[in-house]
Amino acid sequence: MSKLTIPITAACMATLLGGQAAGAVFTCLDANGHRTFTDLGCPRHTTPERSAPPPPATQFLPFAPLDEAESARLAALQKRLQERAKQHRRTQAARRSDRARDQARRGQRCDAVKASLRALQQRRRKGYSLAEASALDAEDAALRAERATVCP
Repeated sequence: MSKLTIPITAACMATLLGGQAAGAVFTCLDANGHRTFTDLGCPRHTTPERSAPPPPATQFLPFAPLDEAESARLAALQKRLQERAKQHRRTQAARRSDRARDQARRGQRCDAVKASLRALQQRRRKGYSLAEASALDAEDAALRAERATVCP
């Protein structure tokens, strides 16, 4: 070992430990005497040599009591928040109602389109003239296109 090995190792350790100050660092020694450092605990084939001390306990400071002006402001903010929550619930209920109404209308329109298609098929089965054929084909195409957009 050279004279610089220990200072370089100490500098590397200081750098490593500086970045890991929040968690414990484990020093592990394997069967060949190689030392490894980890923050996840020692692997099975190694033995722990020593551990860094756990981080200090966090100390919380109590809040200062609120004065009357701050209490009034907090109460006003809470009231605004409750009013917004009520308005949001009303808006959501209205949207659900609108969606249900639209779905019902769409269902009614789908039923009407299907009934029109059945009536068109009945007219075709009864027979039609060549002049009516293009009009019936156009009506059939329009009803099928509408059914594709209206019916699920």
